[in-house]
Amino acid sequence: MRNRHAGAMTCALAMATAHAASADVVANWNFNGFMPDSGVVQASVGSGSFDFRGVTAGASAMGGTLLNGLAGTLAGESFAVTGSAYNGRYVQIDFNSQGQADLALSFATRRSGTGFANDRVDAFLAGAWTTIASFSPSSTDWSVVSVDLASAGIGAGAASLRIYIDGATSSLGSVRFDNLSVTGTPVPGPGALSVAAIGTAMLGGRRRRTG
Repeated sequence: MRNRHAGAMTCALAMATAHAASADVVANWNFNGFMPDSGVVQASVGSGSFDFRGVTAGASAMGGTLLNGLAGTLAGESFAVTGSAYNGRYVQIDFNSQGQADLALSFATRRSGTGFANDRVDAFLAGAWTTIASFSPSSTDWSVVSVDLASAGIGAGAASLRIYIDGATSSLGSVRFDNLSVTGTPVPGPGALSVAAIGTAMLGGRRRRTG
């Protein structure tokens, strides 16, 4: 009986540890079927908003990609902005990552030959917008941009990011974004920590009795 009980606690401890190590999707946008004149797109998975009202007139749906997509997501469409008139503009991402740590942003992107080559990600930190990453999309193929939000100082709770686009050299220059995700690692609640602590204590006691 003692061995069976200890085995159950070992299993509970393993489950708690595995839960803490897994990654969660806080918010994901695959842009399939989005309306270019809507101004705001709600997350396809999770909760959050993608606000593109500053570029609505230049927004359109272009061909998407499977790159960086969640399992089962079709390539479908991507979010695109066309025209050098939108140099210096941005889209804003708002989400709430309560209960999450180790936050990260990732998305697939590409541009046309005269498209937006000088882009960056800003975060709202300590009451001000601060640049946390810069990137230049490929003009020949899709690539993934990944940003460590935790290292930039973004923790659990409400957060806002902006993706600025710049560097387009013609009215036909474009940039596309697809499969945009904010992910995090779940922070174990008090119950999970208690199970882990009890399991560790019982395993230690068992070793002392049988040692």
